[in-house]
Amino acid sequence: MRFSVLGAGGWGTAFARLLALSGRSVTLWARDPEKARVLARERENKPYLPGVSLPRENLEVTPELPRTADADAIVLAVPSFAVAEIADRFRPFVRPGHLFINLAKGLDRGSGHTMSEVIAERIPGRPVFTLSGPSHAEEVGRDMPTAVVLAGADLELGKRLQREISTPRFRVYVSADIRGVELCGTVKNIIAIAVGIGDGLGYGDNTRGALISRGLAEMVRFGRAFGG
Repeated sequence: MRFSVLGAGGWGTAFARLLALSGRSVTLWARDPEKARVLARERENKPYLPGVSLPRENLEVTPELPRTADADAIVLAVPSFAVAEIADRFRPFVRPGHLFINLAKGLDRGSGHTMSEVIAERIPGRPVFTLSGPSHAEEVGRDMPTAVVLAGADLELGKRLQREISTPRFRVYVSADIRGVELCGTVKNIIAIAVGIGDGLGYGDNTRGALISRGLAEMVRFGRAFGG
């Protein structure tokens, strides 16, 4: 399976590297032509993923969006506020057989829709998945053990993607509850901020444990209330 990763920030670069090292053919799109040239030449994303080298095999870097259409899976690795824009820009290049994987966490500021809903609205009729979980780019880039969830309505296609993406150090689980996964990926950031505030105030493990455990219960209730 061929992949194109739209977005050469830290997470997009780390994910493209992961795929390329697994033997997948990958095209990494960088919006800035100069950044694309530097990344292609130096094979290191110094602003976003310093110290992590990119393979020279299986990984092409380009600033030309049409070149990314020559793939089976299109991965949107941009911040949530940019997902709609990038989906709109890519729409003229959509081909039969394309599927989409969203890496962003969050909700659309205007509509409140999840990222998979934003993509489906702009590129209808194509399978959309979301990959979510505790997956800091700098740790994935350094091959630290990581587990994530790939969520989408088509479980059989999801299992195929699972086989394509998983590595011994990057474990992918599959779920049909894409709405629940996306909502939890959003709400957990709020809980993380609360935990950070508690740490900043000098509170200890009791406070942290209370916030995390009660936050998890609230995430479950929130997900169920909104159809997850």
